Amino acid sequence: MEKRRKVKIKTKSPEETERAGEEFGKRLKTGDVVLVIGELGAGKSVFIRGIAKGLKVKEIVKSPSFVIIQEFEGKYPFYHVDLYRVNTQDTSELGIFELMDKGIVCIEWGEIILPLLKHVKKIVVTIKKLEGNLREIEINDTSIN
Repeated sequence: MEKRRKVKIKTKSPEETERAGEEFGKRLKTGDVVLVIGELGAGKSVFIRGIAKGLKVKEIVKSPSFVIIQEFEGKYPFYHVDLYRVNTQDTSELGIFELMDKGIVCIEWGEIILPLLKHVKKIVVTIKKLEGNLREIEINDTSIN
């Protein structure tokens, strides 16, 4: 039976969202797959930038909408994948599955690849825009043994 851990966090600003990502990032390890889901402007890239900080990535992590996959060095190899312009069928050709054992893979617009990850342990982060800068971040960890 799959074990889960679910946490909800509310943030009041982009800075708080980034700090939440940073604290979350400090707990990640090689092999972790993080799917970040939310509508346009929800704060997915801000949260992922925080994850990178938590992993001691020195470069500024931006949304790689035109590159699709960016690799960064930090505490572990960190792969930031942005699937905004990709459909589910094309994701298998990007080499994402080959990266999963090499470091931490963080996938923006993770709902696009979710149907292909049924048997992969993953952490799903859903960010919801509330009023103003208020965000609700739900972390659903199915990777816990």
